[in-house]
Amino acid sequence: VERDLKPAEEAKLEVHDKYIDVQIVLRGEEGFGWSERKAMTQPQSDFNQEKDIQFFDDKPQTYYTLTPGQFTILLPEDSHAPLVGEGPIRKAIIKVML
Repeated sequence: VERDLKPAEEAKLEVHDKYIDVQIVLRGEEGFGWSERKAMTQPQSDFNQEKDIQFFDDKPQTYYTLTPGQFTILLPEDSHAPLVGEGPIRKAIIKVML
């Protein structure tokens, strides 16, 4: 997947119920916002069962950055805001069904 990164304030926290996300940076540097899912209090809408996703307006509890070859594993207990930074990114996303 190739995407353009965005400022942290534009990256929304998201959660999934049915999948574990494994995201691997292949080119560029990608920042992630992260929070415990149980801390989320500001949903943008109801959970979308078909797409297995829900977005939140809460602010992340922390941020981290991945460089090429690094990966992150995001469980249903995690909320995450991907694509934080500047410029383009290339990454692989693997969804592991629970």
